[in-house]
Amino acid sequence: MKAELYIKVSKYVLLALLAVTLVLLGLFFFVGFDNEIVLPGQEKPLTSPEFLNALMYWMYLLVIIPIVLIVFYQALALVKNFMDSPKEAFKGLFGFILAAALVVVAYVVSSSADVNSLEAINSGAVAPILINNVVCEDTGSMVLTDTLLYVQYVLFILSVVATLVSLSGVFKGINKVK
Repeated sequence: MKAELYIKVSKYVLLALLAVTLVLLGLFFFVGFDNEIVLPGQEKPLTSPEFLNALMYWMYLLVIIPIVLIVFYQALALVKNFMDSPKEAFKGLFGFILAAALVVVAYVVSSSADVNSLEAINSGAVAPILINNVVCEDTGSMVLTDTLLYVQYVLFILSVVATLVSLSGVFKGINKVK
């Protein structure tokens, strides 16, 4: 009975998230996407969508909230498992440590890449990034965005590899129920 309630609630939450995403995508593509701005020194006008900020903040929420929930529930499970069996609790930390290492490596890579890109922009070798017709110099948001993108790329590649390995049947004989 309890499992059925969780399934129903998760379906409704998923549908609500999907509805908000579709509304924001519709607003992004169909309302105010024809706003054009012409930057000094450029011949071609650029489009300036009205709902870009709303869509960006929604996407940030869709990435950051699951990360926070995963960390919270992992910590909760660690405490619960530590009370039952400390040895098993530390085994459960392996995946969490790998995920934290992935985020740290992505952060280091993105922060060094953003420093180099700002130096290239300041030297004139690369065109500056414009957001709402203003040059973006906020390194914090650039590092956060790059870090999350790198983590998503790695997790996507790992999920594709895991799916292919699973479909190939390599581990078919392992972990059979006795």
